[in-house]
Amino acid sequence: MKSKLKRLVCLVFSLMLIVAGIPGVSGTASASTTPVPLSSLSTGNTVWFAGYRWIVLNPATGYLFMRDSYGSEQVFDSNGSGTFNPSSSANIGYYLNNTFYNSLPSTDRPLIQSHSWPTGNETNESSSSVDCGIGLISYSEFNTYKSTINYYRNDCWWTRTNSSGGAGLTWSVLPDGSGLISASCRTAGIVHPALYLNPGILVSGGNGGTVIGGTYE
Repeated sequence: MKSKLKRLVCLVFSLMLIVAGIPGVSGTASASTTPVPLSSLSTGNTVWFAGYRWIVLNPATGYLFMRDSYGSEQVFDSNGSGTFNPSSSANIGYYLNNTFYNSLPSTDRPLIQSHSWPTGNETNESSSSVDCGIGLISYSEFNTYKSTINYYRNDCWWTRTNSSGGAGLTWSVLPDGSGLISASCRTAGIVHPALYLNPGILVSGGNGGTVIGGTYE
């Protein structure tokens, strides 16, 4: 009887060892939390960064668009300039790179990469640019990614592209996301920040996961 019991115990123990060796059956790390590089995600995936949910626009460059709006509606430029300018305190670019940037956790701010943002009008966006960490999507980027970020909002929201239609006009996106409208830069609109992270930075669990600060592939 004792020998049968001993054989049964040995059999159970052997089965446990076999199961433990099968990939995906057991282990301390779950596939749902395995870190992957941002660059491995797909356009339209989302990540959590600095307490906000971001839509991945271009995984290869680490380009992110904040899914939900930030703060209250803002005028584009109270001095009447339709051009994105982070150096002017009257401009939405200053608001993004100061008020918004400084509101982010101090551990996350250094992860945001400085980028050269084209600021020309819709006929030649690359005709001018500014270097800063936080921007908005452009006229052409909206047309590229509108199917990715298209969902209803309760008001128009700003792009960073000024309009060739006249001084003091900037392109904003219609509430239903169906297209763009040239609007006075002195009117208020919803703000969706955009930024770049190192595409090699790791995201816990991939799509829907959280950016892991300071870890890269």
